[in-house]
Amino acid sequence: MYIENKGDYIEVRCNKYLSDEEIYKFLDKIKDKFQKIEKKELVFGKEGKITQKDYEKLKEIINFLINKYSKKMNLYPSKISFREKNTSWGSCTYKNHIIFNLKLVSLPVELIEYVVVHELAHIKEKNHSKKFWKIVEKYLPDYKDKIKKIRKIEKVIR
Repeated sequence: MYIENKGDYIEVRCNKYLSDEEIYKFLDKIKDKFQKIEKKELVFGKEGKITQKDYEKLKEIINFLINKYSKKMNLYPSKISFREKNTSWGSCTYKNHIIFNLKLVSLPVELIEYVVVHELAHIKEKNHSKKFWKIVEKYLPDYKDKIKKIRKIEKVIR
């Protein structure tokens, strides 16, 4: 197993036969060597498996954030679904159906929050125009920092 503190996240690389439980047990043993490792901050590589428990937790977080920001932004998705994608964290269709990537489970909640706000903003603006980014910035003034963090993590898990 290979573990490296990348600052914003912990990178764990191992073979596909090692279970999440075994990884967490090992990290619990060595957590004093890293600064406050929390499970939500772990980033699993492509070989990592998304369990039903992970999916349920992700669904709970997404639903909470959708409810919170839909009310603030007055933007409501027609439908929410999840699937494993390789190229994006989320998407919004012309019918306002938001699809979230299951790999979001490997991101800290603050970055999942950014993805939620980003996709909700697409309900109003279906592109990445200046108007779109103004909507995102209104609700997440530090969105550029969050994008930088996501790009770092993408290098590891994609």
